[in-house]
Amino acid sequence: METLKGKDILSVILIHYLILAFVFWTPLFEWFYLNIITFVLFILVLTLFKDVRLTISKYFNPTVFKRGSFYLVLFLCILSFYFLAAIYYGRGIDLATTWYYLTHPHYTIPDKTLYKLILFSFGLVVIRPLIEEIVYRVLIQGYLQSKFNKWLALFTASFIFGIMHFDNMIHAGIHALVYGLLYMKYKSIYPSLILHIIWNLYALFYFNYI
Repeated sequence: METLKGKDILSVILIHYLILAFVFWTPLFEWFYLNIITFVLFILVLTLFKDVRLTISKYFNPTVFKRGSFYLVLFLCILSFYFLAAIYYGRGIDLATTWYYLTHPHYTIPDKTLYKLILFSFGLVVIRPLIEEIVYRVLIQGYLQSKFNKWLALFTASFIFGIMHFDNMIHAGIHALVYGLLYMKYKSIYPSLILHIIWNLYALFYFNYI
């Protein structure tokens, strides 16, 4: 990763966390578009930091899709996440039950208005993984990797990711390690982003709609 000005990248990270605190911990916004508001504000922040924005854009590298090993690695990661969830949450490996919940969701999210569910789902499945992969992989892990050992960068970024998911820190931290390894291996945000999106889609139904 190209070395960025320390104050620029640290400023973006700090502002990101201030945005999260403002959006998620104030009563100003309804639950169904919190992630979308966070994304809009984050993009506005990036417009103020050209060097950070240009560096992020370099890690949207599509050449990874030409590597056959990528698809095998992605498939193995998806399987490992599924088994990890089964062990961690004690729900067992039951594909039939999973399929039932995917096709017959029992919504437990408040307010079943269709457009709110769509906005919430889009925010959780697409927007949140995109923001988190940019912040934790490109900015935090990438910046630490440019300053220190790459393994220290990986574990530090994964630890912070886990802490921020305080409701399931260990599980989230393990996921972050996998995302970080993919980022290190392919030097692209797409592998970890795709895996993150797939997991959030699965979690959306399996943990929120049943």
